Amino acid sequence: MTGLAIKVDTRQIQKYLKTEAPKQVAFATAMGLNATAKQAVQDANQSAARIFTRANAFTRNAVFVLPGQMATKASQRVTIGLRPQQEKYLQFEILGGTRTGADNTRIQARALVLPGSGKDPLKPGFLARLTNQAKAEAARRVAVNAAKGMPKIKGVRRPKLVAANTGVFKMSGRGPAGGPGGFFQRLPGHKLRRLIAFDPKATYNPKWDFYGVVTASVGRNFNRNFEAAMVKALATAR
Repeated sequence: MTGLAIKVDTRQIQKYLKTEAPKQVAFATAMGLNATAKQAVQDANQSAARIFTRANAFTRNAVFVLPGQMATKASQRVTIGLRPQQEKYLQFEILGGTRTGADNTRIQARALVLPGSGKDPLKPGFLARLTNQAKAEAARRVAVNAAKGMPKIKGVRRPKLVAANTGVFKMSGRGPAGGPGGFFQRLPGHKLRRLIAFDPKATYNPKWDFYGVVTASVGRNFNRNFEAAMVKALATAR
């Protein structure tokens, strides 16, 4: 039998693994955790954009790495979460529950501004547009009533009304049939359409699987990020 015995002196490697390698592992773990956290933040924000299709940048960037919470060699931990202002309303989309005007993002209120349909979220600028339409409609109706009360004078025409009849008006307090107030629109046949509701509270069912999205992202990315960081750490070790 022809063979060749191979013997390698591993004393130096063993010494390195015992003294230096643990430092590199700690460094690589911290770098891997931080890279994974950044990817999880990106994945979670992209998930929010898919769930809340009309969300603005304020909501689409709600997830972040908490300040001072990045992983280090001494602290193998990184924390991500929701920004405080966005958490006030997004927690109900994640956990469900009952929200009131006290949970508003910036200013506590007596009521929530909700879509009249109760389903589709409000479009950006919709409330401001309805406010302007209601003011214009109120002014138009004042002008109509004033014109009706003017005496007919031969040779003098009544003023021509130029404002469009949008039929939009605002009701504070209780609305029609004892429902919440809000913005309404008059329709033919003496009917009313609710455009926005001022409701003291709203009940939410969980809609956004924030924890599931983050957990899945970490599971997909940590091993790869740790391996890349370990290779870099070993290559630059002194």
